[in-house]
Amino acid sequence: TLGTLNTGDLTVNTSGGGALNAGSGSITLDQANALGGSFDLTGGATRIDNTKTASTTLTLGTLNTGDLTVNTSGGGLGLGNGTVTGVLSATSQGGAITQSGGLTVTGNSTINAGAGDITLDQANALGSTVTLSGATTVVANTKTPTTTLTLGTLNTGALTVSTSGGALNLGAGSIGGALHATSNAGAITQTGARTTSGGGALNAGSGSITL
Repeated sequence: TLGTLNTGDLTVNTSGGGALNAGSGSITLDQANALGGSFDLTGGATRIDNTKTASTTLTLGTLNTGDLTVNTSGGGLGLGNGTVTGVLSATSQGGAITQSGGLTVTGNSTINAGAGDITLDQANALGSTVTLSGATTVVANTKTPTTTLTLGTLNTGALTVSTSGGALNLGAGSIGGALHATSNAGAITQTGARTTSGGGALNAGSGSITL
């Protein structure tokens, strides 16, 4: 357990996973790393760049961090499960972005998979605004019946989003495929103009729909 973990100009190559625990200190691994296996992260502001090659993947385990920034250069990016107390920024440059369990994020989330798919289909609680760029995209914000989902600017393929009763704001932007939005009685709204090319379905149950 360290106050601050920073590799400086070193790169880190591992094959067996592990855990990085800085307590309340920051974690900064911002070089062209190749961290294999699954890594649990505990710390304050945390950055992991797993960008050694275009196929280098990054698999996170259990998270308990402040602001979290994670990057790959084309490899898959698994966001694991747990809590980010702050802002989440995840960029994969074409790799699929997935998760192994529910995520709670208190700040804004920016999820950018480039041409890759985004599949966040667990019982999440992504707070504030969620900005999405990717191909086929699924986001379930269903941790509790009152968990809301507010989307920001969209640039996705087919988009499926859901809440378990909380309000669902569809944001603004472009959807290059079908849009399926389900709120289970939460109001469905938007913040700006949106282009959708593939039809779809909006289901608010007993809730209102205002587009």
